[in-house]
Amino acid sequence: MRRENIFAFLIHPPEAKDVEKRYAWAKFLPKFLVKDILKIFNPLVGPQITGFKLSSGEEVREIIVICPLTAEQMLNYPELAQKKVLKTVKLAERLGCKLIGLGAYLVQSLQMGDYI
Repeated sequence: MRRENIFAFLIHPPEAKDVEKRYAWAKFLPKFLVKDILKIFNPLVGPQITGFKLSSGEEVREIIVICPLTAEQMLNYPELAQKKVLKTVKLAERLGCKLIGLGAYLVQSLQMGDYI
């Protein structure tokens, strides 16, 4: 049986204005409202990147998973941020990912060292 090599990288929108790139409706709302809406969003599956190969020749697929909180929200609501990041990691796990990358900002701002 061939083992599929899948890893994920967790990202988030840096600012509320970045939500407009994915959702056109966001540009018609005040930023405070967009931020409130983000708090109730579930994590999202982003694009997949294929074509990576290990030195063994096995193919690797990357899945982008998106935590729907801005950087500011992660700093201002650390408990919510930890719950959302954990939920995003669990989404990646359900997609078959065995490894997930977190940006340095996420690890630092969420004090995720206890979870990693």
